[in-house]
Parts: sequence; structure tokens; C-alpha cells
Amino acid sequence: GEQGVGKTAFIREIRNIVSSFTNVVFGAGFQIEENTSCFSIRQIISSMLGIDGDPSEMESPAVLAKCQQAGVKPDKVALGHIFPNMAAGHSHASSSKSSRNILRSSTKANDGKSKRDLQRAMNTAVVSSIKTKDQKAIVNFFKSLVASSHKGNHNGIETVIIIEDIQWLDANSYEVVLDLIKEKIPKVAIILTSRSLNAIDKDAQYKLKQLLELLKKQPNAYELKLEHLSEGDTGELCAKLILDYYRATAEYKQHEKSLKVLGMQETDLVSQNIKKVVYQRTNGLPNHITLLVRWMIESKNVVFHEKSHEFDFSNEISMLQAENVVPKSVADTIVFRLNILAGDARNVLKIAAGIGSVFTIDELFKVLSHDGSKIKPGELNNILTKLKDAGFVEPFQKRERQIRMRRLPHEWTFVSDVTKQAVESLLPDLRRAQIKELVSPDSRFNSPEKRKKGLGKFFST
Repeated sequence: GEQGVGKTAFIREIRNIVSSFTNVVFGAGFQIEENTSCFSIRQIISSMLGIDGDPSEMESPAVLAKCQQAGVKPDKVALGHIFPNMAAGHSHASSSKSSRNILRSSTKANDGKSKRDLQRAMNTAVVSSIKTKDQKAIVNFFKSLVASSHKGNHNGIETVIIIEDIQWLDANSYEVVLDLIKEKIPKVAIILTSRSLNAIDKDAQYKLKQLLELLKKQPNAYELKLEHLSEGDTGELCAKLILDYYRATAEYKQHEKSLKVLGMQETDLVSQNIKKVVYQRTNGLPNHITLLVRWMIESKNVVFHEKSHEFDFSNEISMLQAENVVPKSVADTIVFRLNILAGDARNVLKIAAGIGSVFTIDELFKVLSHDGSKIKPGELNNILTKLKDAGFVEPFQKRERQIRMRRLPHEWTFVSDVTKQAVESLLPDLRRAQIKELVSPDSRFNSPEKRKKGLGKFFST
């Protein structure tokens, strides 16, 4: 599913449920570590050996001692790849050494081509491909580590391996994960999360497609696609978040008995006002729901009303704040995702936010033309598709003619109110006013004097 749709929260719930009766080990892919050999597998093995990430614990004596404690025979070939600090002279260590030499000899490389060559050489040095037999050694070591941790007390799952964001696994970790799936290790469940195929780059798409094809061939593999919540489910999540916070307070305990006498369900304790505002602002995106509701609680915009026996906005001002303010926590997540986009996509998204909640391709072109942009219609269509796949915008209307002709919709909208507002907040006031004037010419701005007066009013507002 897309970013913010609830994959990490879902995994957290699974961990809470199964950690009482199974071993849970965790790893993740990170975009910044795609070119670091065995990065994700190192996390999993470290988790199983009880290594907390301290570099001193990843050196030979410490790792060997951890293996002994775990009751597993250390495989120095496998461990040398997983923990490159273990042995100088190993193929991985030598490639790290070569990368240092590349850096030393290229410190004076200032032009773009030299920097690209340096980066390419660094990637090649750091991610030296592991030989098939060494890869097999890592898998076998992992199997023996899993087997040593199993107590044999029951016939069910004893180890759960969770790997998040598999689209960003480094090449060697990816190959090991493929082998682990093929091995079908007894009493082991593997849970993988990823972005949607359309929301990642081509290299990551290729890896993910290959992995999905392999999973389809496994008899006990299941795929779960997470999507935006419905209005009803959004209301339930709101109620859960608010009650989880207030349940421990003296205020809640004071009213708990009377609420039970009234026979009210927990979801009834949160007003429809709150549920409606949260759904309208987030469009059912779980991450945004969670952050918005937490902000409402922490800013004291939600209180318990004795007359209605429910949690509601403390007053009209609190409701207005909830309807209009973008909490910093929400804005930060949106801006972080925006900054990952290519420059043209970021610019188009900001222009769209300046136009309004609903915008058209014609309006985008009008502003882009004024800016002197050389983006062509086909390129703009591709940018809008990427913004859609990245979870920022969506078609406003699906017209039969457009669908039949396989053309992109003419009108678009932001996936949620908070997304639009967070992006719009990045625009300087003058730029925002300029975009509004370009797409919606107003008589107030037809002359320099009226324009100056109108902009002055805009700024004061």
C-alpha cells in the first residue's frame, strides 16, 4: 500500500499479538542504504543474536561469543559478509578498502561527471555481489540460528520474520530473502511490506515483481492490500485513539459507571462532529487520522461533555482549529514525501496547491507557461500519474468518454484536505496570490493600483 495507509501500524499490531508466544525478528529496507551490502539481513541476524548495533559488538570475538550463547556453530564465511568488521582481508572488507582508496584518490573531483563516476565506483565497491555458495552459507547459518531458538513446545509458528519496505532492500539482502522463501523453513512465518508497484522506481519495481511472482507459487502465501478507510471505519479509529488516551484519566473513570448504566458503546462516546471533521480532512488515510487526532487531544480541543455523555470539541474555536490547522506532525510527513519527488513533480504539485483543492490540466499549463516552463502535455500527464501513484492527488471525476479513450482525467483533486494545505504552506504569499490571479483573474487586480490594494488585503488576511 501507499505511504501512510497503515502498513507500519498493522505490523505493530501483529508484533503486539504474537510476541508473547513467538520469537519476532525485524529488518527493513531503507532507501539510503540500498547500496550497502547485506544491510537488511544484518539487522535480522543481529536481532536474533541479541546484537544492539554497537560496532564493537560486530567484531569477531563479540559475534563468535554471541553465536556460542545462541548454541549455533559460527560460519565465518557467512558472518564475514554479514559483519564486515569481523575479518580483515575478507572479500567484503577488501571491497570496503577499495572504496576508501577510491575516495582518497578522488577528493579533488569537483565536476559533475567525476562525481557520478565516483558514486558509481563506490556503489560497485560497497555492493560486491556475493557468490552463490556464500549466499547459501548465509541461508544455512540463518536456518541453524532459527532451529536453535525453537523450543519445540508446540506445532505452530515459533519465529516471525518481519521485513518492512522490501522495495528498498540492498541487492544481497534481496537474494537472501528470495532463498529464505524458497527454503520453506519449518515453524517460520515471513511478513513483508512494500509500497505499491506504481509508487516506486523501475529498479525497485523489477525486484518487487520478481518477489511477487515467487510468492504466488507458494501454497501458504497471502497478499493484503491496504487502502484508505471508509467514513465509518475512520470514526471507529477516531474513537479508539481518543478513548485509548482518556481511558487512563480520572475524568474518564469518573463518568465510566454512568456510561455503563446508559448502555452506550465505546464508539458512541465520540461525537459525530469529530468523526466527520477528521474524515473530511484526511480522506480516511490512517497515518493522517492518527496524527490529527493526537494533535486534537494534546491541544485540548477535545473534552468530555457531561450533558451529551460524549467527547466533543471543547468549543467552536476548537472545531475551527480542527477544520483548518495542519499539525506540524502531519505537515512533516507530507513534506518529507514531497522532497523525495523529482523537481518538476514538486513544482507541479505546489502550483496545484496554489490553484485550489480541485484543479485542471489547463490551469496547470497556464501557470507553467507564465513561468516559462518547457513541460509538454505528455510530460505533464506523466507527472500527474506519478503524483497519483505517490498518493498526493487523484482524479476528481471519472468520465466515461475519458475512460473509454484511455485519457487522463481533466480535473484532479488532492487526496486529502491536509495534504493540499501542507503543500500550499510551502508557497510564499506573493507566489500564492500570483497563481490565484493567473487562473482566476479578478477585477480587483486589473490595474497596478487595484493589484497593490488587493495584495495588501490578501497579506493582512
